[in-house]
Amino acid sequence: QRLNPKPHTLSPHLSHNHYENSFCYPGTHDNETSQGWYDAQDDATKLRMATYANITDAEGAAWGFIRLGMASVSKATVFTMQDVLSLGNEARMNTPGVADGNWAWRVGAPGVFATAGAEAKKLAKLAAAFDRVAETGPQAPPTLELETETELGKGNEKETAAAGGESSK
Repeated sequence: QRLNPKPHTLSPHLSHNHYENSFCYPGTHDNETSQGWYDAQDDATKLRMATYANITDAEGAAWGFIRLGMASVSKATVFTMQDVLSLGNEARMNTPGVADGNWAWRVGAPGVFATAGAEAKKLAKLAAAFDRVAETGPQAPPTLELETETELGKGNEKETAAAGGESSK
């Protein structure tokens, strides 16, 4: 047991207190976006976040929370598309107990993901850094079957063409 722990460091919501058999998520459809929540905090809270999680203005709170979730020991981390896009509370999905104005936010018009290349690269980098890339199953990246030197020596037409050479067949 810790000696004289600070009450705020014991919170099960802090990533250093997570356990493996859990899900980590900074928010759901029922609360503010991560950026919206952070923007509404006082300077003391923002300073604690900067100190604990190294959240900077350059990275943004939403991506800081995504990074924390990816770094967590939790089996899975889940985050909203609003956080991936670094949106504020204008993109909030639902406010429990309020009848009107919910479920109106949409990610964008068809083709919106064609403009999200930077976000996709950030997610891929974090997934690789924190070993969150599937190794098996439908989400696993395709594996390349390498041919043996003997097979390559036979002038494999596909390999020769892929290398920019002419095929002898």
